Order: sequence, then C-alpha cells, then structure tokens
Amino acid sequence: MYRDFYGLRERPFNLTPDTSFLYPSRVHKEVLTHLLYGINSRCGFILITGEVGAGKTTLCRVLLNQLDEQTKVAFVLNSFLTECGLLRAINQDFGLATGGRAKMDLLNELNAYLLEQNRLGHNVVIVIDEAQNLSAPVLEQIRMLSNLETEKEKLLQIVLVGQPELRRKLASRRLRQLNQRITVRYHLTPLGRGDVRNYIYYRLKVAGARNGVVFTRAALDEVFYLSGGVPRLINVLCDRALMVGFAKSSHRITRAMVCRAASETTGQRRTEASVGSFFSMRLSLPRVAMAMLWMIPFITVGILGAIGNARGRTARLTGPAAIAHAATAQEGAPQQAAAYEAPAPDGERAPEGSSSLARAMREGSAGSTLGAPLSSIHSTKPLRKSYAKPNIDFTPPAQNFTPATVADASFSSVVEPMVQLLLHWKVETSVVTQIRREWLGRSEINLAEIARAAGMGVARQTCSFDELVGYNLPAVIAIKHDGSRPHYITLLSIKGDVATVCIRSKQVVVELSTVRELYDGEAILFASDTFVSAKQLNEKTGLDLDVRKLQDYLRTLGYFPGSPTGWFTAETKTAVLGFQSDHSIAPTGVADNTTKFRLYALVPPEGIPQLIR
Repeated sequence: MYRDFYGLRERPFNLTPDTSFLYPSRVHKEVLTHLLYGINSRCGFILITGEVGAGKTTLCRVLLNQLDEQTKVAFVLNSFLTECGLLRAINQDFGLATGGRAKMDLLNELNAYLLEQNRLGHNVVIVIDEAQNLSAPVLEQIRMLSNLETEKEKLLQIVLVGQPELRRKLASRRLRQLNQRITVRYHLTPLGRGDVRNYIYYRLKVAGARNGVVFTRAALDEVFYLSGGVPRLINVLCDRALMVGFAKSSHRITRAMVCRAASETTGQRRTEASVGSFFSMRLSLPRVAMAMLWMIPFITVGILGAIGNARGRTARLTGPAAIAHAATAQEGAPQQAAAYEAPAPDGERAPEGSSSLARAMREGSAGSTLGAPLSSIHSTKPLRKSYAKPNIDFTPPAQNFTPATVADASFSSVVEPMVQLLLHWKVETSVVTQIRREWLGRSEINLAEIARAAGMGVARQTCSFDELVGYNLPAVIAIKHDGSRPHYITLLSIKGDVATVCIRSKQVVVELSTVRELYDGEAILFASDTFVSAKQLNEKTGLDLDVRKLQDYLRTLGYFPGSPTGWFTAETKTAVLGFQSDHSIAPTGVADNTTKFRLYALVPPEGIPQLIR
C-alpha cells in the first residue's frame, strides 16, 4: 500500500526469510564463516543458536546459496518428527526413493547414498532448523547418524539450528555424548544500536528507496529500545511505522510514529514525553552529558547576572548583555574598521599580513551577502534539514582576494577546514564540535575515525583540479604555501568563473583562476555513504555490506548484470574491471578508494551539496 508513496520496489520489512535482505553485520558474517569452515573441514556436528527472530532461518538459506555443487544438502524445516520420520525426511530431501518403512531400511538407504557421494568426492550436509523441538530420542538418532563414516573421514556433516533452549537440552546428562561431538558452536546475538540503524537503511535501500524515507534519530533509538535488536521485531515495528507515516503523508518517520506502531502491533501504549520515557535506558550517557553542557551557558548567565545585580552595578551592562559585550570585544567584529581579528585555531598563529586581509574582507563584504560568516560550530541554532538551492540565478561578483591573501588566511591544520566542510554537509553541530575538540592540535589525523564519528564516508584524493571538479562535491583542498607544511582551505561551490571558499570563519567569493592557481593536487572529500572508505574490496573480503553496495552501484551503471548478494564473486571482479577501464582507473579488479568514490560521484543521492551550481 505504501510502496508507491515511498518509491519502493517492494516492502522492505517483510517477515519472510528473503536472503537478498540479509544485513551482513559482524555477527552474521562470523556465523557464516563458522558454518562454512565447519562444513568444508568436515567437522561433523555444528551448533548455531539464537533468540526467536534473530535471523537463523535466513542465514541457513544464505548458507545453501553459498555451497558449491560438490556439496549435497538436506534442509529439514519440520522438527516435530519421530526417529523414522526424520530419516524419511532426510532421504526424501536427498532425492532417495524411500521404499523402506522400517528404521533399519531407511538407515541402509542413507548409508549407501553417503558412500556413493564419498566415492564421487562430494560432501553431504544435513541442516535441521528449529532443532530445539527435537525430542531426546530423535537427537540420539542424529548422534547415531554421525557414526556413518569411513576410517579417515566423516561421511555426513550435521548442522543443528535452534533457540537457546537447545543448548540447555544438549547440556543434559542424557545427551552428553551428542554434546561432546559438537566441534563448532556459535550463538547469534541481537543487533547493537548502530547495527539497528544500518539494518533499517540497508533493507530500505535493497527495496529500492532513494532517500525517499528518513527515520529520525529518536525513532531509531525507539526501535532499538522496543525491539532489543531482534531483526523480526525490528521488521514488525518499521513496517507498521511506514504505514503510520503513509497515513500522515510524511516521508519522515518520527519516534511518535514508532510508538504508535508499537501500540498497534503489540497493544502496549507508550506516552511520547513522560518522565519515565525521559529517564529510560534509551538516553545514552553522551547525550545526557551533551544536554548538561548545553545548559551550562544559561546557568552561567543567570549566576553572573545575579552577582552583578547584587553589587548594584546599575550603570553597567549585566547578565547576557555583559557577556555578549565581552565576547564582541574579544573576538572583534568583521564589519568594524579595525584589522581582521578572526581567532586562529588552537596551536596556530594568526597569519601575517592580516591588515591586508581585513581590507579585502571589508571591501568584498560590502554590498554582498555572500561574504557572511559560515555558521559557527558553537551555534545553538538548529541546522537546516534541506539542501534546496536558493531561487536566485546570478553569478556572484568576485571579492578583492589575491592568491597571496587567500594563502595567508589558510590553515596549516586540516581539521578546521574539515569542520567547515562537515557543517556544509549539515552534520549535527554537537558532533562537529566534538570532532574539532578531539582532533584540533594533533599532529596525526585519522580521517577514517573522523568520518566514522560524523557518519560519513571520506576519501583523500590525489588528482588534477579538473578531475576534482568532475567529482562535483565540495572539498577540503591543499594549497601552495611558502611554509614547509601544507595549508588548506574549504572549496564550497563553483558558479561560472568564481568560487565560494571558506577561510577562517568566513565564506568569501574569489576568482576561480585563483583557486586553480593555488591548488596543490590533493583534496579531501566527504560522502553521505560510508561505503566510501579506504577499505579495499576483493575476492578475500567475503560477505560484506560494502560489497553489496558496490554491486548495487555497478548494476545501476550497467556493469553488474546479476542481483547484489554481498559476496565478491568473479562476476563482481569483471564488473569492477570494466568500470575501471572506462573511467581511466588502473584496472586491478579491486574496488579501492578511487573506484568507490568515482562510483558514488556518478550516482549521487538526491539533495546532497554539489560543487557546481
């Protein structure tokens, strides 16, 4: 019902075990690794357990798709079976004509089949789902099946998949012989808070969503709190929340919608803003700390104002006015006739020749609103949620900036320009503030950690200026400077023959030729997709969300003909090679940073900031 409204090809939160929707979290990849290792190594018994709705059946189906033709598999779904019923189900799944009705006849048929497959060099596997329903005599019968072996190897691999009570049942004294034979064990745990967010957006993307629906952070936290990270419960809540959003004609799913979805699906009603809700487990320690820090300025203002009034300073400014006056006097106002006094970042000296820069600032900003300062990272104003461009179609005049003045105003640290770029991407102010506080002044900068904190992808590219413009994304660029260390500015946009750059805390318009002349061949670009990272993708990667995204990008551009699976196959390598050859990238077949960023630039999500205006 809501698919057309959200622009979806199919419902993203169905409860059926669709392998194309498997979110390859770290836990799921580890389970698959254990399963494949146990089967290929012929370990005998493998035990996989997990809570109800954790995705065990879907994992079993993914496993079946990953096994080669040399592996013969019987998949038993109905676990409410007798000893003979189980043997008959196994033989039928192997395609055997189960003529015998007695247990010994069924065993003889199975044993003959196993010996024949062993002679052909095949591996034989039995997967039993919902194994916690098996009775003790049936489990003992399964143990006896493991005795079907040659002198050197097992003829049969058995995978038991079930709920946690299966482990308790196997721990009983009666089944200790079976328990001792289990050589590979893994318990599938629920998803963490971060994985719940990735899980939701992963399924939306597989279903065809292209930024058509957004879950707020509070909504994601509520889903995590109510579901406990269990995929099936996440699906139930999100599917119903999309219905609520559809009824309200909203592409933005809020916490209130999730709460209503919970009440409609489980019958449990939750208030939207109760005291218990405020102090619930959903409030993480960092958020509480951030809220307290946010209140400090107001408390300080009140205390200072009270002290000033108590001392009878009626002739002076008090409270907020005094603080604002002191801050203005300390930081300097760019509109005054004095020299430019924007504070340099911690650990950096103010640039020499600031007087000439101040004159350029004053001359350039006169009569032009494009020279207005970029929002400070300390601003308490809410960030805009839309990237919509203004309806003004004109080429702004270049301000009086020479290459020398721009170079003088550049930063010797890459952190402050990255801060301005993240603000341009509308990353939350509190997140950007923390990034600035943590990394400013450090000698070693870890771009991957900064991007991870901002929930972004990042790439450091060595390229020509024309290649940089081809990415069509704002960037932090290295510029030529007289000093020994590289310097940086933020390139926000290009229109016609002029460019908008951020130097210090100002957005200014300069000649495009000036930026081209200063550019030193290196740029840092951010992306809204964490797929853009330094991690290389190749045949050794295994099941991975980034491989799934790689295949999706390549399929969109017509290089990958199949369905995305998350496994780096030979077909995937061929598609990567074709893309690299067509776009002047070294044809290695490995999806490196340059390849992934070029893919992202060619298929950008709607609404992201663009370099060319």
